[in-house]
Amino acid sequence: MDDSALRVFCTVVERGSYSAAARSLDLDPSAVSRRMRGLEGQLGVGLFRRTTRSLVPTEAARAFYESVRPALRDLDEAIADLRAGSGALEGLIRVAAPGELGRTRVGPIVHTFLHAHPGVTIELLLADRRVDLVRERVDLAVRVGAPDGQTTVVRRLGRSPQVLVATPGYLARYPGLPEVFAGHRIINRLVGDRVIDLRQGVPADQRAHVRVVFTTDDMAAAADAALAGLGITVLPRWLADPHLAAGRLVALDVPLMRSGPPIYAALPLGRRTPTRVRALLEALVTAFAQPVSEPSPPA
Repeated sequence: MDDSALRVFCTVVERGSYSAAARSLDLDPSAVSRRMRGLEGQLGVGLFRRTTRSLVPTEAARAFYESVRPALRDLDEAIADLRAGSGALEGLIRVAAPGELGRTRVGPIVHTFLHAHPGVTIELLLADRRVDLVRERVDLAVRVGAPDGQTTVVRRLGRSPQVLVATPGYLARYPGLPEVFAGHRIINRLVGDRVIDLRQGVPADQRAHVRVVFTTDDMAAAADAALAGLGITVLPRWLADPHLAAGRLVALDVPLMRSGPPIYAALPLGRRTPTRVRALLEALVTAFAQPVSEPSPPA
């Protein structure tokens, strides 16, 4: 059976129509239709139900797709690994990372990797939710927190130590920093439905003297609020360090969980890891071992 017809079939299932699949594959829609008729003839079963608004895979087609797609992916990866034996990496890598960590740390590593390996294409998915590596066909995810060993293979990249920060201007207006934050303004963060509240260690009778001025679910927005002089917040060191080095923020010497949660790379369990993905993983391990520095100004 011609594997090109199977590739067209998988694209039709994924794109939802002949026309969308044709655009994706740079084919004429009539060519896609002919290949699907030919494939249905070879298999002896109908693959799609056509309605006035959509093209719906049959149950048999859906089961066939779930078997064929991994086989085609393995074939593509085997070919790419064979070519990589000559020193050239090729193929697509789908990477997922939390939004700000992805932009600040993972993105620059990906850029350097792509310059070194022009035959590779990377899709970087930035989302603070925990993606399903298998269902969303993600090859590698960078995550913060406790690993889920049931569905992934884990490689540690480092930790995400935390630091309390404020601007020099804010500290000039609100001098002194007792551990209970009395008399200070704070910036809290939301992680999912949980608030990382700096008042957790403040005695109940002192909480009235600590004002929450801003709460956000976006780490960069919390950093921006601190940079605007609104108050004290907690940031991971990888985000705070460039601002600390430039003097825009000051680290506050208050006991905190300085070790921070782990940062790790997750790979799908039970899936063969292509050479290009292993190469990117090693690039991440090497880069995360280096200290974060102030980015250079554009040329």
